[in-house]
Amino acid sequence: SAYLSAYHAFPHWLIARWLHRWGFEETERLCETINTVPDIVLRTNTLSCTRGDLLEHIEKEAKTVKPTPHSPEGVSLSSPHRPLSQWPSFEKGWCQVQSEAAQCIAHLVDPRPGQEVWDACAGLGTKTAHMAQLMENRGRILATDLNEKKLERLRLEMAKLRIGIVDTLPADLLQSEKVRITDKFDRILVDAPCTGMGVLQRNPDGKWRHGKDAIQINHSRQITLLENVAPCLKAGGLLVFAVCSFEPEENEEVIRAF
Repeated sequence: SAYLSAYHAFPHWLIARWLHRWGFEETERLCETINTVPDIVLRTNTLSCTRGDLLEHIEKEAKTVKPTPHSPEGVSLSSPHRPLSQWPSFEKGWCQVQSEAAQCIAHLVDPRPGQEVWDACAGLGTKTAHMAQLMENRGRILATDLNEKKLERLRLEMAKLRIGIVDTLPADLLQSEKVRITDKFDRILVDAPCTGMGVLQRNPDGKWRHGKDAIQINHSRQITLLENVAPCLKAGGLLVFAVCSFEPEENEEVIRAF
């Protein structure tokens, strides 16, 4: 473990966890993959254009531009010739930056036009926007977050993307007595705060930002989030729990405890 930690620049405690779970070869492959530069992935704003339109519009903007294999709205690109902020398609709200794995989450939620949907930990609203697309901008999405500044940016992004069905509300969902949301929802997404150990390829500093205690702390918080939002789900509705981590305490163990 000392070799892998030093050679691939990972915290010793994290390498020890992975070795216990997967063994040497799999852990080394994981380290090698995380230490590569990933492609940039965009999500087509299907309220403004099709993926085919976007691909045609940006085909000369980067070294490679291709559709993603799993997300029907995704476009993967490498080595853009200029910053995305200078692309006309980006300025017009034809796309957002979003990894393909993250794009799959809204499809798991499967929101339908006309439904009531709650994005409980909305952050900057990338998944909020994707769900609004799948709803064809019909129905209602409540986007809540503890951080009011994030919600301000979310509102600006919704305007840019021409999305008109999103209401925002600052909320501390870890304090049950402060959860004053009495609505009932067809769909609830809990994209919970986590250690981010599953997105280290895109956020390499994350491995140094958390100690091993953070995993257990997040585990407890995630269970509390689920317990506090679940009463707002309609009978027959769907609640999706998602995290950017593959540590068991932040995944299967949260679901079992809930």
